[in-house]
Amino acid sequence: MESTGELSQHLQRWSAHLAQQRRVSQHTLIAYQNDARLFVAFLTQHHGAMPTLDTLKSLKTTDLRAFLAHLGTEQTRSSVIRHFLGVKNFLRFLVNDGTLPDTPLLTMRPPKAGKPLPRALSPQAVTALRDGALEEHDDEEIWITARNHALIVLLYGTGMRISEALALCPRDIQGTTARIERGKGQKARDVPLLPAVLHAVDDYTKRCPHTLPQDAPLFRGLRGKTWQAASANSIVRTLRRRYNLPETATPHALRHSCATHLLENGADLRAIQELLGHKSLNTTSRYTHLNAEQLRRNFRAAHPRA
Repeated sequence: MESTGELSQHLQRWSAHLAQQRRVSQHTLIAYQNDARLFVAFLTQHHGAMPTLDTLKSLKTTDLRAFLAHLGTEQTRSSVIRHFLGVKNFLRFLVNDGTLPDTPLLTMRPPKAGKPLPRALSPQAVTALRDGALEEHDDEEIWITARNHALIVLLYGTGMRISEALALCPRDIQGTTARIERGKGQKARDVPLLPAVLHAVDDYTKRCPHTLPQDAPLFRGLRGKTWQAASANSIVRTLRRRYNLPETATPHALRHSCATHLLENGADLRAIQELLGHKSLNTTSRYTHLNAEQLRRNFRAAHPRA
């Protein structure tokens, strides 16, 4: 049986290979070495003895999956992926130089990276964006100001996607409800409209100089054609820079802000799912993680013992 000392020699050869032939940075080299140490420590616990080269030869995919599960109890998803790739690099080195036979472990894929959490704006940033839109106007084109303001209020007040808002037709607004016929996945839903949203949309429609047929998109560009998302994004980008708002202030961020602020004020998660048109409650539940992360940040910032 191979000794644990020989395994240490292979680890040293791998480190030298990374430093001399792969020319990785010192920071990356240390990270790779840490990956290997974590793996050796896990195998020691997993098998009840220090691993040898023979241990590596007998590894199964279930062993590597157990390693990932072990890491997942203590580390973030990105860190788990990072360690997984480091271990695969070591095993591939041993296979390439003939120390280990070819192994199906090298075909294993890393865990999927979790989707980044939505980034919500503060209520103050939303207010600044909304009020900023009202201040940006030319007397001859005040309807443009009303349009921009109405879109921002609509996105934040309903949690609509920008594509849904720009596809909204006058006929879709029935009293205090908007019917979204072409949501993501072609899923239709009804969205409640707050008085502030109704007022902003009504002000825009009264000022708009273009004809607004009942079955055509409500929001129009300067020359009366359907307003495009790229133009709407550009206007919000101009506003956020002019009023020194964060780069995260985008039309899509208003949707996230709507959901996050509702959750913070006690709204039911299932109701938020219906409002946003999420197919799965798991998608909506990301906002609970966002809320928890904000709580942790506030706790660390404010607690005298943090």
